[in-house]
Amino acid sequence: MAHFVFATYADHAHIGPLVPVSRALVERDHQVTWYTGENYRAAVERSGADFAAPVEGRFIDGRELEQKFPESIQMSARRRARWLMDNHWVPAYEGQYRDLVAVVDRTRADVLLADASWGPAKLVHAVTGVLWATISQMPILLPDPAVPPIGTGWKFGTSPFHRLRNRIGNRLINALVHDPGMKKINAFWNSIGVPVSREVSESPYLFMQAGTRSLEYPRALPQQMHFIGRLEPDSPMGVGLPSWWGELDGDRPVVLVTQGTMAVDADDLIRPALRGLAGDQVLVVATTGREGVDLGYVPDNARVASFLPYRELMPKLAAVVTNGGFGTVQQALSHGLPLVVAGRSEDKTDVCARVAWSGAGVDLRTRRPSPQQVAGAVKVMSTDPRYRQAAQRLAVEYAEYDACGTAVKLLERLATTRRPVIASR
Repeated sequence: MAHFVFATYADHAHIGPLVPVSRALVERDHQVTWYTGENYRAAVERSGADFAAPVEGRFIDGRELEQKFPESIQMSARRRARWLMDNHWVPAYEGQYRDLVAVVDRTRADVLLADASWGPAKLVHAVTGVLWATISQMPILLPDPAVPPIGTGWKFGTSPFHRLRNRIGNRLINALVHDPGMKKINAFWNSIGVPVSREVSESPYLFMQAGTRSLEYPRALPQQMHFIGRLEPDSPMGVGLPSWWGELDGDRPVVLVTQGTMAVDADDLIRPALRGLAGDQVLVVATTGREGVDLGYVPDNARVASFLPYRELMPKLAAVVTNGGFGTVQQALSHGLPLVVAGRSEDKTDVCARVAWSGAGVDLRTRRPSPQQVAGAVKVMSTDPRYRQAAQRLAVEYAEYDACGTAVKLLERLATTRRPVIASR
């Protein structure tokens, strides 16, 4: 029996997919202790894990970000990343580090599993020696001149021009976004007598990457990186089927419109999509991602809910319109559904660019498209079979994975061998 400590951002997109992994580890007689924001205590405890409450550390809940800090809504992806680093990630670093050291010491943890780029994990490993694994539920964030820099959404290319562009872009992003915060973090490392590590913030022992190889640009990969497919979160508790659910089995194609649970300003995508698709020969299903959202005008061919059980909904759909949340995109592609994507916050710029590159969807390259843009993209996607064919090819690849089972086996292997878990290519 091993003891695993999870450390994750306080956000449903990072916690929900790991709940089944925690539960499976507990069912295999391991212990799990989970450190994250207080708002997710119930979800953690439902997974069978012990909840480790923040003491000195603090978390910003992804669901509350835009309510508490409305100034962040209209920021570009790069500006928002700098704002988050300056106002949340760096100020929380020292407290989260101290909390997590205490948890690792108290539990005598065998393995620490942390979100990719969750900074304190690397320092906890350096100080305590605990084995350390990372899991990425975003596109690969490792800088590489072979791929566009994080947050740009630039088109992928392999020419000398593209590599030069990428190299310069990475340097600029580091200088403008990452370096100022890293100076403060490095100063903290020095203050506790730990040599600053120049390595990336992903584990050299085990790096699990959600998704499939064909949704990621061609690039060199770390030998310890394993694609694991799509982690399936539990269906939301207390979410029943609406009275109109039977209409989804009618003759009209069903199109889902969703902005997930984080960037939920309905003016971004939901309202433009409802207006653009009004009167079309489709049934539009929109999920608002929170209770009490008044959309105002809802056309006759649209149905609205705060939340829906996607596991039951996806097989009934013909297409998905989304702002590019990685979880929703993966869920759609695993069901062979083509996508219209329009997002520019968090990692969504990079997700949208990969959807377009894969051929499985249309990237509108904006956070707030017009109704005409949405309608035009849905029409193109529904009349050009290449989008659905590309999505179905990805669905075949997703079907080859058992994400939860693979994650459990990889973590157990690391705990048992205490050596880097190398992937076969």
